[in-house]
Amino acid sequence: MKPAAYTFFVASSRKGTFRKIVVPVYVLHLLAILAVVGGITVLAAAGSYTRMLWKVGNYNALRRQQDTLKHNYEQLQSTVQDTNQRLNSLQSLATEVAMTYGFMRFRQSPFGLENALPRFPRVASACSRCPAWVI
Repeated sequence: MKPAAYTFFVASSRKGTFRKIVVPVYVLHLLAILAVVGGITVLAAAGSYTRMLWKVGNYNALRRQQDTLKHNYEQLQSTVQDTNQRLNSLQSLATEVAMTYGFMRFRQSPFGLENALPRFPRVASACSRCPAWVI
């Protein structure tokens, strides 16, 4: 037959007394169940906290990367502005030099070749089967 209760003897060293504690079986079973539930709760909380720390680490890395990209973008913007200013200065100097030496008559085309080439009159082709690029 199973015992209906467990008996614990507790001795005190102070007064030298001896105590007898009787604990029913269902109380020990309840204590074991509460210990398992508590352990599962602690493991779930630790997992959740670990996941939160991982997310925060990734978020901080993304923030640092965003700040670095923003800083690089600002540097590139200032470089582009500086380059544009230099280009404008060089274009104005080139225009002044071209005007001084009389090269501005070739300025109508982007490459300055349209007016420089001699013009030949087109001759109507006697051949009606000739491609258009021959005419």
